[in-house]
Amino acid sequence: MGTTGTWGTWGAVADTSRLERKPRTKRPGFPCPRHTAEPRQPMLELLWPSQCAGCDVLGRGRLCPLCLPDWCRRVQVDTEHVSAAWSCASLDDPLGNALRKAKYGHDRSLMFELAAVFAIATAPLTPFCTAVVAVPTTPFRQLRRGFSPAAILAGELSRQTRIAVRQPLRMKAGADQASLSASARRRSMAGRIGSVGTVRGRVLLVDDVCTTGATADACAQELLCAGAAEVLLATVCAARRPAHILRDNARHT
Repeated sequence: MGTTGTWGTWGAVADTSRLERKPRTKRPGFPCPRHTAEPRQPMLELLWPSQCAGCDVLGRGRLCPLCLPDWCRRVQVDTEHVSAAWSCASLDDPLGNALRKAKYGHDRSLMFELAAVFAIATAPLTPFCTAVVAVPTTPFRQLRRGFSPAAILAGELSRQTRIAVRQPLRMKAGADQASLSASARRRSMAGRIGSVGTVRGRVLLVDDVCTTGATADACAQELLCAGAAEVLLATVCAARRPAHILRDNARHT
């Protein structure tokens, strides 16, 4: 006669004790690499210490805390079409030194780090802005440098504030602005900036450096003609002593 069990009258009684999963014992071996990624950072700093691009101090990252700006400062710019202008630092400050290394050293990664700093400092200016516009550059200069500093700054600011980036401006090739005086810059920028689209509301114009304001004023004029109600300007650095800045820019071009 068959016994009555779990499998029926004619089946054998099921032994469920063997079906229970036993806890797995930890096998000896090397730890997972993702658990050792963080402890390696101090070791890398000991072997290959990073150097601050602003003050050249070692072991504190590409931009040390002492070189970071706290906020954007209102700056006086001699422009007719820009309502107000702000800047994170002066070109004489360590942040200006880092910006020159990024631009003239073709350091794209450093430019992105500067953009992150710029976006944090400039974010309080954006609540009433409807668009972020980067000051355009010529295709040849962007190809030679490998990137557009203003475009990187505008993109990072848009990513952190969720304000759309618009690019209705184009720049024609012309004389290099770095070694020109304020009046010569304004004459050089005449007719070089054009608009290829429309923009509405309050626009935040973004650039890496404001020296005389000639380029920003030409861009703001085109934005107002394209439909903008007001144009504000935000830059990483602004010139404190224009004569010194012009000579320094000409030397690095």
